[in-house]
Amino acid sequence: MKKQYTIYIVSDGTGRTAEQALNAALIQFPEVKVDLIRKPKVRTEQKVTRVIQDAKQTGGFIVHTLVTDKLREVMLRGGRKHNVHTIDLMGGLLGQLSEEFTVSPTEKPGLFGQLNKAYFRRIETMEFAFHHDDGQRVNDLRKAEIVLLGVSRTFKTPLSIYLAFKGWFVANVPIVINHEIPSIIHKLPKENIFCLDTNARALAELRRARQNYLGGAVSEYDDIEYVRMELMYARKIFVKNPGWVIVNVTNKPIEEIASEILMKKIAVVGVSRKKTKFGNAIYKELKQKGYHLFPVNPQINKYEGDICYPNLLSLPEKIDAAVVNVPPAQTEKVVREAKQAGINKIWMQQGSQSDEAIKFCEENGIDCVSNECILMFAQPTAFVHRVHKWIWGALRKLPV
Repeated sequence: MKKQYTIYIVSDGTGRTAEQALNAALIQFPEVKVDLIRKPKVRTEQKVTRVIQDAKQTGGFIVHTLVTDKLREVMLRGGRKHNVHTIDLMGGLLGQLSEEFTVSPTEKPGLFGQLNKAYFRRIETMEFAFHHDDGQRVNDLRKAEIVLLGVSRTFKTPLSIYLAFKGWFVANVPIVINHEIPSIIHKLPKENIFCLDTNARALAELRRARQNYLGGAVSEYDDIEYVRMELMYARKIFVKNPGWVIVNVTNKPIEEIASEILMKKIAVVGVSRKKTKFGNAIYKELKQKGYHLFPVNPQINKYEGDICYPNLLSLPEKIDAAVVNVPPAQTEKVVREAKQAGINKIWMQQGSQSDEAIKFCEENGIDCVSNECILMFAQPTAFVHRVHKWIWGALRKLPV
């Protein structure tokens, strides 16, 4: 079955002009199935944010003709933050006219610079990524919004370029066995550091393929034991720095890895006063890794010093995913709340899943992992430090 694309047409007017222009362009793509959703009279920041969240939830993108500087800025930043592609139909036209007339549009002084902000920022972020690739210019790392750490061939460079194209200032620093990482990294905000981890065998095979392609001499670079030593050395650095987020990149496309890096807000449904409950272990480990967490339990007012919410609908802001650790009879209610709250990623701890809840997720476009124990994704010798990795190891199995 061919993929159907969802396009949100956003305008601070009627949206008819944007829709007509888009339909004229779509004639050139007769084989592509498109669902057009018009959003007229979008004249507040709240409405712009709501459309971005809708597009994120459905996997769609946005075509807009917003004319005010403020709303353009909100659209630009919001799309970048939530990894939603936005296309400005007016910007290019007004920019070209301004260049031809050598003046800015008279009704909006300074609009020309604003309309081209996304373009110039992309140039700036791409240049930053190239200049800060593979440990270059480490003294400049304070300017980076995202810093990637990892051993060789963990996709640091392509991931940097992809995120830079999305408008992020990204730097990457290699981890080399028996070499200290630059001291400045320890002075950066913890939430900006992302540690790229992978499976040793997969990494060795990737390196071997590269060596064969380049005709390189036989060396320890792709030796499985040496690769294991490298990864263990990197992991020791990662776990010594609580707050750094560990991302498992094994067998994942760049887009998926980028989404995990940008995904920071998670609800943990089923935290408990009982210390032995698994939901508590998940919560503590994710919090240590730097995630913004929302504990959910109607019987608790506070958990680990954080406000505990009675349900997903009571959360103060939109989140990216929910981990569910409650009895099966309660899980169906939780996924229905998730649908209402616009949460489209759910992981059900083994013992929490129910057929009704899984069916509801499938019918309502909620990505769901169920009937798996999260411990199955752990390396048995490193439980305390691997919960974050296990969760995303599971989530990479979500349906596209």
